Amino acid sequence: GLAAALLSGLGTALVARRIRRQTHGLGARQLQEMVEYYDAVLHAVTEGLILTDLDGRLLLANDEAVRLLALPSESRGRRVDELGLPGTLVSALTDDRPREDELHVTSARVLVLNKARAQWAGRALGYVATLRDRTDLEDLTGELDSARGLAEALRSQAHEAANRLHAIVSLIELGHPDRALAFATEELELSQVLTDQVVGSMAEPALTALLLGSCNLVRERTL
Repeated sequence: GLAAALLSGLGTALVARRIRRQTHGLGARQLQEMVEYYDAVLHAVTEGLILTDLDGRLLLANDEAVRLLALPSESRGRRVDELGLPGTLVSALTDDRPREDELHVTSARVLVLNKARAQWAGRALGYVATLRDRTDLEDLTGELDSARGLAEALRSQAHEAANRLHAIVSLIELGHPDRALAFATEELELSQVLTDQVVGSMAEPALTALLLGSCNLVRERTL
């Protein structure tokens, strides 16, 4: 009985030592707190976070990554190329290259990808990638560019109209009212012909206005 007790105690000590080594000396309560804190942090992070192993399998994806990539349920443990993602994004997540601020387009979003190797004590564990959504920013940038283009077209049109008016007034002041009338009539006819041609070939009013504004801008820069 004494020998059995000694052997049991020795076995328990060896198992406890092995467990402490595998858990890096953390106790049960510390492990529980770590899991709870890490899980809370992963769910609270506003960027998408993805962890893959060296074989290209998905080990972890937080809530934001699931939302951005529209990942299917039970995607953990599956290969990245089986999740229905675009080919360029699959390549970026599964190769061994680091990535920094790369733009990737999915069916509904524009994403910024950063990727680095995950290591522990010099041993490669896999790769960690972060995803940021730039869809709203790209939409705002496009709207800003459109507004700038419209403002520039309006400015060009106003500048051209001011030049025409100045020419007409100058002709009248120089005693050439007939030439001023002919100049104004010719300019109006040319503008009307251009407007009729553009309007007749385009069914979209916004596109028609954009083309007319661009014509005014080109005319201003070529004169």
